[in-house]
Amino acid sequence: MIVEMGCLILGVPVGFLLRRKPLVIKITDQVLTWSVRILLLLLGLALGADDRLMSQMDTIGARGIFISLCCVAGSLIGARLLEPIMNRHVGRYAVSRTAKDEGAAQ
Repeated sequence: MIVEMGCLILGVPVGFLLRRKPLVIKITDQVLTWSVRILLLLLGLALGADDRLMSQMDTIGARGIFISLCCVAGSLIGARLLEPIMNRHVGRYAVSRTAKDEGAAQ
């Protein structure tokens, strides 16, 4: 756990210093996306290999599906409610282009 915390603490200043590099952002985004996908796959493999869990699947299956659907619905509702709050600054800091800049860009 100490190694994980150290990586997180080290990652924050490194990310801050490299935040203006588009290539770093793109690579980080792709690596993070694939890391999450691989973790989910490994979690599914571990759950599928658990004999005790698989033997109880008929009793906990319907309840588990119901709880999962409620969690997904709650996440979607929460995201929809928080979206205006989280995105209220979008566009506020956009750099406006002058007529001279627009003429040069064409």
